[in-house]
Amino acid sequence: MLKSLKIILMGYVVFLSGSALAEETISDWGERLKFFRWMESYQDFTPIKEEPLSAIKRLKVSSESDYFLTVGGDYRGRYEHYSSQAFGLLSNESSNSRLQRFLIHGDLQLDSSRFFVQLSKFTEDGLINGPRPLDESDVDIQQAFYEKKTSWGWLQGKVKVGRQEFILGGGKKTGVREGPNQRRAFDGATFIINTEDTSSVNLFYMQEVQPNKGAFEDKSTSARKFYGIHASEITRLNDSISLDLFYYGYDHESKVYEQGIGKEKRHSLGTRLYKKRGNVQFDYELTYQFGDFEQDNISAWGLATETKYVIEQPSIIKDIGVRINYASGDSNAEDSKLGTYNALYPNAAYVSESALFAPGNIKDIQPFVNLQFTNQLSVFAGLDFLWRASKGDGLYINPGFPVARADSSNASFYGTQFNVIATWQLTRFISLQGFFTHTNVGSFIKNNGGKDAQYAMTSIAFRF
Repeated sequence: MLKSLKIILMGYVVFLSGSALAEETISDWGERLKFFRWMESYQDFTPIKEEPLSAIKRLKVSSESDYFLTVGGDYRGRYEHYSSQAFGLLSNESSNSRLQRFLIHGDLQLDSSRFFVQLSKFTEDGLINGPRPLDESDVDIQQAFYEKKTSWGWLQGKVKVGRQEFILGGGKKTGVREGPNQRRAFDGATFIINTEDTSSVNLFYMQEVQPNKGAFEDKSTSARKFYGIHASEITRLNDSISLDLFYYGYDHESKVYEQGIGKEKRHSLGTRLYKKRGNVQFDYELTYQFGDFEQDNISAWGLATETKYVIEQPSIIKDIGVRINYASGDSNAEDSKLGTYNALYPNAAYVSESALFAPGNIKDIQPFVNLQFTNQLSVFAGLDFLWRASKGDGLYINPGFPVARADSSNASFYGTQFNVIATWQLTRFISLQGFFTHTNVGSFIKNNGGKDAQYAMTSIAFRF
């Protein structure tokens, strides 16, 4: 089956590569492709006779209605190399892994509702000890939801029920987990209200889907609940600065901290202030957390910021900026309080694509630059300096568990990371990417026996 899929997908690569040269025939289709495939719209799309494959974007269900089916797919092949496991704190072995992701979806559009289904398959080859939990799975349901739209005068609404990928605001606490093979999904329901302007309110209740290698065995669990409300763009200043407010609830039956393993019920209150237009752009998110970890009280906070200056063309430098982040740590593992910040469902590439550091007991400063050599070729380069937020807590790595205790060293400096990532958008359908990071470990990791580490990745991705 896998060989057949490879042949079909490679056929599509060749077909789309050749077709993409005729921009005047497929630009409308290519411009509609999204990172989240369920966000695509083909309501006003007319298939192009000169481009036979475009017909799959609007397959009429019957001649007597406007119902139609959209079909699409994604492929990603990726090679990863780690020089050591977690700076040698877990293992001194290097690893090489070849990962493949296959996704195919169908989107049935009715009058005011839709059914969206996406199937997935993930493979891994090369790791000495076999695939990691998110590396490999037989055919399963990545997404399957029903969405119903409605309206009340100047308010528009929709309800989405079923398995779905999920993102709120800037995605700092609802990352889709793009780095690993298997993207994150939830089972649950969302209710979204939109006004005539860009404001919206999202109410949701979710249970995280747990991966399983067997076919159609992925299941959600009540042991990991996520619920709350997110109000987007509730106000705008000077027609460019927007403000979000949110409350997130999070239940986990067995969360791990240096303080121990136990049941966690955490509440997050926060705000996001952002500006996405003009020369000066920024995205600031501040969160305070409270709740219970077993018998202990939670009190933690986090700050995630990005500020950049966009340079007008023509210039190779697209923008320059700085990211400053803070995720609080615990002050004392023996007391009755937990101060470690929990980013809930963060993007694993919180600091870099190497996805080593987790957003807990960490502060970092990363100046960066984005370079645009051509319309298709871009390069990101950044230098990140990282420290412990609190000497009373240890080092946390993804997916969020401690690997070095607080009392193992009196130092705070984790180290310095140099990150560079190059993206070449060959066509609107095909992209190549390469990434490299080198970590000079600081005194805290050195004192725990850690050492400098490298990570390299190359990938090819295409979608139709």
